[in-house]
Amino acid sequence: MSRLMIVGLSLVVFLPLEARAQQWSAEQQEVWQHVETYWHMFATEDVEGFLSYLHEDFSGWTHTNALPRDKEDMAR
Repeated sequence: MSRLMIVGLSLVVFLPLEARAQQWSAEQQEVWQHVETYWHMFATEDVEGFLSYLHEDFSGWTHTNALPRDKEDMAR
């Protein structure tokens, strides 16, 4: 297959997926705004702001933690 044919087929297959992925609902846009906000708070070390996004019963466990962490642990 020629390169031109591969590029053409790729555009036909993947371009419509990209176009649909950019059309977010109002709810999706609101959620993404919250994600950007709490990551900004984390990056700027706004502890109180970041913690305001965590539920009182929060429990999280990432690959960097040996055990799950709760809100109090996150505050420390």
